[in-house]
Amino acid sequence: MNGVNVKAHSAGRSQKLAVMEACGIKTTKNPSEIGKLLKSVL
Repeated sequence: MNGVNVKAHSAGRSQKLAVMEACGIKTTKNPSEIGKLLKSVL
């Protein structure tokens, strides 16, 4: 599994997340929700 680190204050954060979501990659803007997100895709 590959991970992507998108810094909270990076210039293109919103665009990067939008592209990943458009490609079918599940994302979360809140790191505390990673566990729930992972559970939802397994």
